[in-house]
Amino acid sequence: MNRTVYVPDDEIETWEMARKLANDRLSPVILQALKEFIMTKEMEAAEAAGFERIEIAFDDADDNHLPKRKAFRGKWLIAPDEPLRRKIGGETQACFYS
Repeated sequence: MNRTVYVPDDEIETWEMARKLANDRLSPVILQALKEFIMTKEMEAAEAAGFERIEIAFDDADDNHLPKRKAFRGKWLIAPDEPLRRKIGGETQACFYS
């Protein structure tokens, strides 16, 4: 499927340089730029909705308790600095649910 890309006259030099560097294969270059654009806009929308980059550090019980770190975009439902406290048998315990 063919698509047309408009390039202003004052940007022809940019187009030609990119075409040469891409060995006349600009489609993959354009698609990569579009994917990066989409990802950036989705991250901006997520941040506007209150999502943030969350990084979790833990010892992986499934991998000999090796320390691991994982990161993702999300929202804290219960802030980690204010753990959920619950009573078990008259004793208050801090449980780290988030």
